[in-house]
Amino acid sequence: MPTSARVIAKPMPSRRRCLVLGAALLAGGAAQPSRAQAPAGTKLVGALWSGSRDASADNRQAFVDGLAEAGWTPGQNCTLQERYADGDDARLPALANELVRVRPQVVFAPTTQATLAVRRVSAQVPVVFAVAADPVGSKLVDSLSRPGRRTTGVGGLPVDVGAKRIELLRECLERLNTVVLLKDAGAARDAAVYASVYRATDRLRAKVSEIAASSEPELRSAFAQMAASRPGGILVSDGPFLLGHRKLIVESVAALNVPAVYPIAAYADEGGLMSYGVKVRDQYRRAAAYVGKILNGANADELPVDSAGSFELVINVKTANALGMKIPKIVLLRADRIVE
Repeated sequence: MPTSARVIAKPMPSRRRCLVLGAALLAGGAAQPSRAQAPAGTKLVGALWSGSRDASADNRQAFVDGLAEAGWTPGQNCTLQERYADGDDARLPALANELVRVRPQVVFAPTTQATLAVRRVSAQVPVVFAVAADPVGSKLVDSLSRPGRRTTGVGGLPVDVGAKRIELLRECLERLNTVVLLKDAGAARDAAVYASVYRATDRLRAKVSEIAASSEPELRSAFAQMAASRPGGILVSDGPFLLGHRKLIVESVAALNVPAVYPIAAYADEGGLMSYGVKVRDQYRRAAAYVGKILNGANADELPVDSAGSFELVINVKTANALGMKIPKIVLLRADRIVE
């Protein structure tokens, strides 16, 4: 069973129609007209989200909070135009084109693929990212110190993060012979992160297999395959579709009675065994400061890319107990947070 814990109609007058439309634009959203402009005296910020509105809610709030800390409050002195790809990166190019057409002062495109989508549409609009794993290798920027390309932001995952997650799993088990890597099929993720998973499993002489999903039926089919193969462990990859279905994923993993490592703390809070990754909300808040600087007139080319922030290991001991696992004391001591 999954284990979760709480951590401590009359025709509207013309003038009124205009006011209602204006309020909708201030709130932002995928349904906004693509040619809508910011009210006079405000700055227009575009935001291109790889996930759905619900899946992106926490990160969006962190971004909005960061904007406010930088002196920019949506609905007051800036307006957000937002688009959501609903976990399917194939939609990003069209959504990026919509955003560029409204002529924003800057576009916040947190992921690698979202940033690339905007750059392919326009080389002129400044772009800020938040969780790009390898900004130089992905050709988002020329260098970390002088990024160029009118693009900057906060670096994301180091390329060896996949290996670290595998090693954590191995430390908690007597042996690890087989691993399933559950991938987000709708998201083109950084190949270097996956390569580190294979290097780690090679060192452990463990066999790794991949299963990808981009819809709920595919996700259920993936777990049916795992039920048949009975892997020794599961590694859930980053990706907006998987994040948006984390409750189903955690429940399905629990039904298999198999240990799993997840990419961010939201899974462990939902009942997943353990997570290891950056403090994602902090990344979005820090990236918002870059957006604020650009709105204040800074040149994105000259804003050095900030390094990835703090990493955190979160362990759900209730889930470990339900699995009959004893987490080694040395691993528990490394945990930044324990869910009980």
